[in-house]
Amino acid sequence: MDETVERVDPRVLETINQAIDLDEKEQTASAAQILMSLVSEFPKEAIVHSYLAWVLSRNGQNAEAIAHGEVAILLAPKSERISLVFF
Repeated sequence: MDETVERVDPRVLETINQAIDLDEKEQTASAAQILMSLVSEFPKEAIVHSYLAWVLSRNGQNAEAIAHGEVAILLAPKSERISLVFF
């Protein structure tokens, strides 16, 4: 497993899963909102920025998505999982 996920607070992973569920129900704006709150609480967690970038991209907010994707990569430059946000 990617070390980026192994060391993450369980609340982070739970909230990310909630955001994924919301996105699957076409509630992408709600998913983005909960991930933005999570970024505020855990600003140094690359995985949060990565998932927020993905959700923002799906919501058509490309500039914001790129910004969070860049932060994710800066926080975890060796993580293959995090870098997937740009593919």
